[in-house]
Amino acid sequence: MLYTLRIAKLCGISSRTTVIKILTRLTELGLITTVKRFTKQGGKSSNEYIINDLPSPPCSKNEHTHVQEMNLTA
Repeated sequence: MLYTLRIAKLCGISSRTTVIKILTRLTELGLITTVKRFTKQGGKSSNEYIINDLPSPPCSKNEHTHVQEMNLTA
């Protein structure tokens, strides 16, 4: 819980809920992998987030790659 609040502050986002929604969306899109972590006693701990490698888009000299803004809160 503390880490999502910290991420929210660092990103200028006012809501912890928004951070959680964005992390969920990034996971759904395959951009990150969420690893649930647990304490030695079996209780919940903070999650680990791994940024996944993305394949490079094909591009030729005559083509212009257009980047569409991704809606992370959808």
